[in-house]
Amino acid sequence: MGTAVERAIAAQPIGEKQAVSYDMKSYTFDGMDFFNCYAGFAHVFEEVKSTSRPVLVEVVTERFRGHSISDPALYRSKESLTKCMERDPILTLFEALKKEKMITDDEYEALDKEQKNKMIESLKFAEESPWPDPITLGEDVFAP
Repeated sequence: MGTAVERAIAAQPIGEKQAVSYDMKSYTFDGMDFFNCYAGFAHVFEEVKSTSRPVLVEVVTERFRGHSISDPALYRSKESLTKCMERDPILTLFEALKKEKMITDDEYEALDKEQKNKMIESLKFAEESPWPDPITLGEDVFAP
């Protein structure tokens, strides 16, 4: 827990290095930038439709907290975390939409509350659902 990706995995970017093994194209997107991801996935969607081939997409993001409740994330400086949080994709998207007068603070707060409620309902549904049948484990797995 807490090992930086560049110290744990020699092949970077991971997706682009691994996709070759499966004879797939790959893309790496900045997951902290909504507009980068939107444009990238729009391109990938059109590519998959036209080629009928799978594509591996790696979206690089950063966590704002440790791996778990028991992880105090002491391996990261407060300055590094603060700098990372300035790129929070939800807040930067909100600021861009607000600047273009596409959303207000009140609309954002209502949307935020609605989505948190959906998440809580989804967690409850998942916790109350039975485990899937292990026989289905290999379904929809791409392995040439």
